[in-house]
Amino acid sequence: MLDTLSAPYPFEFERGKTWAFTIGTALFVALFLLVFQPFGTRAFQSDHKTWFLLGYAPVIALSVGAFFEGSRALFPSFLQEEGWTVGRQIIWTGLLTGVGILAAHVYFLLYFEQPFQWYNLAYFTGLSLSIAVFPISATVLLSYTAKLKHYQAGAASVPIKKTAEERAGQQRIVLTGEYSEDNLELSAAQLRYLQSADNYVLVCYMEGGAVQQKMIRATLKSMEAQLEGVPEIARCHRSYLVNLSEVRRVSGNAQGYKLSLEGIEETIIPVARSKGKAILQLLQAQS
Repeated sequence: MLDTLSAPYPFEFERGKTWAFTIGTALFVALFLLVFQPFGTRAFQSDHKTWFLLGYAPVIALSVGAFFEGSRALFPSFLQEEGWTVGRQIIWTGLLTGVGILAAHVYFLLYFEQPFQWYNLAYFTGLSLSIAVFPISATVLLSYTAKLKHYQAGAASVPIKKTAEERAGQQRIVLTGEYSEDNLELSAAQLRYLQSADNYVLVCYMEGGAVQQKMIRATLKSMEAQLEGVPEIARCHRSYLVNLSEVRRVSGNAQGYKLSLEGIEETIIPVARSKGKAILQLLQAQS
């Protein structure tokens, strides 16, 4: 179980997705209360009952959204895909849920002008969250299993059997940066990958049987434009261009596909989930 909790999991809480999910969930909660009126709500009668129930939507959305934005500002290294695990996903989803529950209870107390008792607030939130943690955990674990099987099956579907003679040819490439001393000339067969590094691009290539690296002051987008005439080079991630002819192994976990390249198998190149299908098709086509 500990191995599963520490297993990689896709980070699905980018700002846009989080706000969309938060607003959607808040609207669902408000509409659910309005339609089914559980927890004694049906017995509550007021001319403003509909607006009171709909009021849960902005309260939950704004409180959870504010918590997310504050967490991004205070703990930026925590909220990123690198190092994100199943356990972190469960904890983070639980935290967002707990904030929503707490905000909803505070809204209830304010509306009915009931006194604040921090013990009762903590007790109610803790009790609600202790019930919610089971469906949260089950949902994340089921999602992890499905994603893992999907990417492992996809990785296994790529037969990579190319010999050195069958891989990228001797087409010459000249990569140019902002400064003339950055220019690098090499063959397509030498190139392994390019990685964005702030205002630079790290070029990894082979020369004399050894791995070489060179920093070129340029953007990855400009490098991609320069390599348009080399069909083996493809963008697999927002930070990477990779030579698909030099891929020796494709693996997969719940976060997506990973590529290992000839001569640098220890370096793992990530494939963005949005590009996974296209990269898999390109690899299958050239196998």
